Amino acid sequence: MVGVALRFVNLGAAPLWFDETYTFHHLVIPWDGWLQAVMKDNQAPVYYAIAKVWTETTGVSPWLMRVPGLLASVACIPLSGRDRPGADRCARHGLAAWLAAISRS
Repeated sequence: MVGVALRFVNLGAAPLWFDETYTFHHLVIPWDGWLQAVMKDNQAPVYYAIAKVWTETTGVSPWLMRVPGLLASVACIPLSGRDRPGADRCARHGLAAWLAAISRS
């Protein structure tokens, strides 16, 4: 819950950063030319596809545009604290989960 709260604080307050403006460019391209444009990028098109569907459903604003990345970031919190075999695993992985929770970038 701490990780979710920290990620939502001032989510739409800052203007778009360089990489976000690049994502915005991919979000406003019409679907008929979208795949060709995205395939020229060095990033996997899965995030762009999810973000495009999301923003077409909800609208394009800095706050709304950041939500898919926020949800992926929140999903990493429990994954970082996953139980793995080994001594002292509870403390070690609990610390990893807390570090992931308070990391906002």
